[in-house]
Amino acid sequence: STACQQCLAGHSCAIASAEPVACAPGFFALARKMQCTRASAGSATLANQSGEEVCSAGWFAPAGSVNCSSCEEGFYAEVSSSGVGACLRVSAGYGAIIASGSGDRVGQTPCSAGSYSTGRADVCSPCEEGKHQGSPEALSCELCKRGWYANFTGATACITCPANHKCPVASDPPQPCPDEIPSEPGSVECLPCAKGEMRDAGAG
Repeated sequence: STACQQCLAGHSCAIASAEPVACAPGFFALARKMQCTRASAGSATLANQSGEEVCSAGWFAPAGSVNCSSCEEGFYAEVSSSGVGACLRVSAGYGAIIASGSGDRVGQTPCSAGSYSTGRADVCSPCEEGKHQGSPEALSCELCKRGWYANFTGATACITCPANHKCPVASDPPQPCPDEIPSEPGSVECLPCAKGEMRDAGAG
C-alpha cells in the first residue's frame, strides 16, 4: 500500500483521498493542516502562503490581504506587534512622522508654534503673513491686531509697529511717516496734529 503524505504548506487537505488544494489568495496554511486560514488584519500572506507576516509601521492590511499597503498622505500606522488593519487619520493640530529613508508614515507629531494643521496633513503649514500662533497643536493662526504686523510666514507673535511709522496692513512691513507727521508706536496711519496743536520738537 502507498504511505500517507503530509499536507503541504499553503494547501488544504480536507479530504484525505483527494489531492491537496492550494489556498485561495489571502489565505494560508502551515504544513499538515486540513484547512486554510484567512490572513489576520494587520498581516499579509507569505509568497508561498505557508504563513502570514505582520505589516511594519507605516503599512496596513485588511483581513485576507495578499500584501501590506503603505499609508497614504495624511494617514499613519504606528509600530504594533499585531499590525494594523487600517491607517489612522492624522489629527488636526498635528503632522505625520515620516521615517527617514523609507518615507513611511509611522506616527503623528504636534505642530510647533508658528504653524497649524486642520488635519489629514503630512506637514503642518506655517502661519501666513499677517497672522501668528504662539501655541503648539494649533488648528489655525490668528490675525495680528491693529497696529501690529508680521511680514513673514511662521510668526509666533506679531510685532508692534514702531514709532514714526504706520502699519495699515498687517502682512506688509512698516511704512515710514513723513518727518513732519510722526506717529506713536502701534499706529495704522500717520496723523497730523489737530488744528491749534503742535508736536514737541524734542519728542521722539
